[in-house]
Amino acid sequence: MKFILISSYLTILVLILNSKNVEAALFDSVINFIAPKKKLEIQDWNIQSCGGSDGPLALEYIDVSVNARDEFVLSGRIHVRQFLSAPLTVKVNMERKLIGIWVKIPCIRDFGSCTYQDLCDYGYDETEPCPESYVQEHSPCRCPLEKGSYNVPSNVTIAIPKTRLADIAKGNFRATIHFSHNNVALACYNAKFRLKSSKA
Repeated sequence: MKFILISSYLTILVLILNSKNVEAALFDSVINFIAPKKKLEIQDWNIQSCGGSDGPLALEYIDVSVNARDEFVLSGRIHVRQFLSAPLTVKVNMERKLIGIWVKIPCIRDFGSCTYQDLCDYGYDETEPCPESYVQEHSPCRCPLEKGSYNVPSNVTIAIPKTRLADIAKGNFRATIHFSHNNVALACYNAKFRLKSSKA
């Protein structure tokens, strides 16, 4: 009798595991239990000039927060003191504190110690109008940048999906950011922040 029951249970288990959909769902359930996806929060954000505040490009302030949709929200005010056209190059050197030692982070999927050859590539195409939020703030949405002071529109966000690597990514970070145009320095800033993982 016991043999028949064990054989029945094993048969049912084999049938279940042979179903690809059920197998995938079971695998996902196990993985989510062992390593659930979490969101990343940014805290203790601080940025300071390392190249003087009277250069061609100056950040009056830049703030980063997280909204209810788990997106990073950028806000701030930028001073452009001379006409700036493409290419606007940004070089980032980022480090993470591990066991009391600052370790350089390589460039992975546009995060870390990366060089962005031309920020103008990230602007809106010339064939489309600037979003209403830029128009209301009188802020440019593409290059070139005319002289003036501009607010970062309140709806500038960066989507940050939940990840199983959140616990690995959390920690203290620092970065030095250099802005330049055709190898001529425009601005330099040091930034510090902390990434925290959260289930919510």
